[in-house]
Amino acid sequence: MSTTAAHPRPGRRTITTGLVMMGVAAFAIAAAVTSWLVLGGPSSDDAVVFEMPGSATAELTAGDWGLYSQEVDGSQHVAQPSDITFTGPGDVTVESTYGFFSDDTSIDVDGTSYVVFARLDVPADGTYDVDIANASADTTVVLGHYTTDDTLGWVVVVAVLGGVLLGGAGFVTLVVGLVLRARGRRHRPA
Repeated sequence: MSTTAAHPRPGRRTITTGLVMMGVAAFAIAAAVTSWLVLGGPSSDDAVVFEMPGSATAELTAGDWGLYSQEVDGSQHVAQPSDITFTGPGDVTVESTYGFFSDDTSIDVDGTSYVVFARLDVPADGTYDVDIANASADTTVVLGHYTTDDTLGWVVVVAVLGGVLLGGAGFVTLVVGLVLRARGRRHRPA
């Protein structure tokens, strides 16, 4: 009675390992990018919502803030920096973020998305009165944070770099497995 031993497929485990590594890498990169898109916007904490033209009072911390408005029917209602005045413990610098300097940073407040039209540099903590004298149209605006949490940014960068490295290692492993399989087929006994 003769038995024939099954011929193992050379490189099969290596190919599987390479594909799994590349799949995990793709998932890590997709998860990092998705989390950045979902969680990466400026925080609506301490945001003040008011009507423009109009005025409001807000407690602001030193740093970057922005004025945001809704896009309605494909256009955004804005105000010129010269029409925006702040009074408070420091001189707030107002810079336009639309037109040539277009910026698509947005903030979500109560399920509504607002896009930045003016960036503010607040020099000192304190209570500020903001007044917007003219606007392209009457609309609701949000005075809110402009910067994002740097921790999330670093987590995303590390996850993407790790995913790229793992994906590269998976690709090399896959190629090695394919080479082993091709060599095994050539040298397989009849």
